[in-house]
Amino acid sequence: MRWLTVNEIVVYIRQLTGLERTRQSIYKWAKTGKKTSSGATVKLRATNRLGRLYSTAKWVREFIERF
Repeated sequence: MRWLTVNEIVVYIRQLTGLERTRQSIYKWAKTGKKTSSGATVKLRATNRLGRLYSTAKWVREFIERF
């Protein structure tokens, strides 16, 4: 498992979806989540290590697939 930084997550999401997302969006998704069309809130799985936010490619894919 390789940890992705927030900057790497932004690039990875662009590669997967073609959409540009900001670092602020990534932090918000990890902290408060994003609402689905059914009204459920889904959070990006992430971990905070040494004051930085990290996630994995698998967790990012799982988050994106829910939308």
